[in-house]
Amino acid sequence: VSSTTHECSSWNSLIIGYHKLGESRHVLSVYHEMQEDASAQLSGYALVALLKACALLKDLEQGMELHQLLLERGLVRRNIFIDGSLVDMYAKCGAFVKAELVFHELAEHDVVLWNTLISGYAEHGRTKDAMRCFTEMLRTGISWNAVTFICILKACGNVAAKVKGNEIHAYIVRKGLDHDCEVGNALVDMYAKCGMLLTAERVLHKLPFRDVVSWNTLLARYVEQGYGRKTLDHFEKMQQERISLNSITSVSILKACSSEGDIISGHAIHAEIAKKGFEGDLLVGSTLIDMYSKFGLLRTARGLFDKLKARDSVSWTTLLS
Repeated sequence: VSSTTHECSSWNSLIIGYHKLGESRHVLSVYHEMQEDASAQLSGYALVALLKACALLKDLEQGMELHQLLLERGLVRRNIFIDGSLVDMYAKCGAFVKAELVFHELAEHDVVLWNTLISGYAEHGRTKDAMRCFTEMLRTGISWNAVTFICILKACGNVAAKVKGNEIHAYIVRKGLDHDCEVGNALVDMYAKCGMLLTAERVLHKLPFRDVVSWNTLLARYVEQGYGRKTLDHFEKMQQERISLNSITSVSILKACSSEGDIISGHAIHAEIAKKGFEGDLLVGSTLIDMYSKFGLLRTARGLFDKLKARDSVSWTTLLS
């Protein structure tokens, strides 16, 4: 479509629309087309969408170009959403020197900005830096929220920092956030990643409300550490609470059936997966192929392989091996 036939609002609407659909590559593609239209100008919402697209794609070069554009237009330190997206972009791209530089240039730091920085460090496994930011945030008197603790617990779990994780847990209990479902899920994940499965289990059962995410966290860690039978036992408890499995649950349970050689449970789970419509999921499908292959049911494994809508190196390798 010729760019000359469109007003600025049309370009901006396309960028924002693609961002809402999670189509980050299309967001940047439309932006590149828009640059050929001399009369077009980005709105604040479109700029936020572009920065978020760069963050998701880890496109630091394009993100830096947008930062320069923001400086030229005098939009830095004038819009909290743009400022936050800028910090987030640099943090997600791993450019922490730039992220902190932008962060400290801002006149005001709210909990969302602090969480953005802490989350970025946590995602890149930089626990000490995440803890430094958390401590500094508390010292400056900024009120934390549930997201703050979820980010910190993730950082502890990524590097199996048991002692620090325990300290954060004690702080969470003092603040009365240990009954929050999302914080509880983060605690379960942190303890499980640290190899403290019994503690993770205790935290899970203390939660006033458990969802599929809570159970998936525990199931995944149990099966990863070779406790197939315990994984199946916990799945049974999950079913007793009338919580439906999803594709992530399916993968953990199928792996447990494989490791235990439990063909009866494997068939039952497969029937449930087919009923839920997860059979066509690439990861679930590959795990099903792996399970049936390990049971020696190669004809069934091949039939499932042929049904996959898409195949990758994992599904091919599973069948070949």
